[in-house]
Amino acid sequence: MITTHIDYKVLIDFFKNKPKSDDEGGNDDENLWYYTIKCYLKSKTNLQIGCYNSNLPYSNFINDLTTGRENSKLYPIMTNSILSETPIIENNLHSVFFSELNEAQCNNVKNKCGLLIGNLDNYKNNFNDLLGFHKVGILPVRESSPLFNSWNQLKDFLLPYTDVIIYDNFLLSDSSLLKSNLFQIIKNLSNSASVKFNILIFFKRKDENDLLRLGKIYESINEECIKSYQINCNLGLILTDIKTEFKEHDRGIFMNYMRIYSGDSFNYFKEDGSILTSGTDIHFQFFSNPNYFISANAALINIKNIFLNAIQNKGLTKPFIGFTENRLFNNI
Repeated sequence: MITTHIDYKVLIDFFKNKPKSDDEGGNDDENLWYYTIKCYLKSKTNLQIGCYNSNLPYSNFINDLTTGRENSKLYPIMTNSILSETPIIENNLHSVFFSELNEAQCNNVKNKCGLLIGNLDNYKNNFNDLLGFHKVGILPVRESSPLFNSWNQLKDFLLPYTDVIIYDNFLLSDSSLLKSNLFQIIKNLSNSASVKFNILIFFKRKDENDLLRLGKIYESINEECIKSYQINCNLGLILTDIKTEFKEHDRGIFMNYMRIYSGDSFNYFKEDGSILTSGTDIHFQFFSNPNYFISANAALINIKNIFLNAIQNKGLTKPFIGFTENRLFNNI
């Protein structure tokens, strides 16, 4: 579950802008937005409130957030800002911050930790992004209905992140498709990262020849994508063992606040940009929905077992290369 750290003045601004009810002539969209966020704060996120002052207005609204929280936690209320110190990434992988600090101060923190940081000026837009508000969560990738027809469309859905894991058994099976798929995925992902990020890619070993060419694949990605697009990241590749007891069929791109899921390999497009897949859907699952967080973690537990099996391999030729540490495996 995501943890939301929010300063009191941001909450005051949110509550004082409570829209009118339908009976009072209120707007349906405004009411939906307000109560969706209120529901999220009350029961779909762990919550910590900073800069608390009981003498400030709307304390009754704050009290409402502290009761009936179902499975979400309420952390001790702070009298100083939730950004009084720069968040430690390892302790806050799935944390978001809405501070009363000004935009320049918040951007300075964001550029140090890479997490989702908002303030009084932009918290509404940040909540929209975090909740995927007014975004279609599933898009078809089909010639008959190509609503998702370019990896450039990722920018409409992505959130900040520090770590990413791509799991797709067949993503690297055809080197002619790397530039039109994997390279474009990495390039578009990088636009949402404000710090050097870790990217770990899992793909299936077909035979022993894959082990021998692992270095060439790594070099190709590093030279033709990472260096070519000047992407600031740590790259690692893992060859999954076809004989291991741990297997993962589903394809996924996992990040701090969301998972991108596909029923088919992410090799969607040919070299000319036309659709290659015979028909699938791409799913954007935001962890502001606790059920998506739980299902993503369940998949990551299995992928972590595959990872541990690979790095403990005692063969002469190792089934991994590059930077293999990834914080998404922490605490699962």
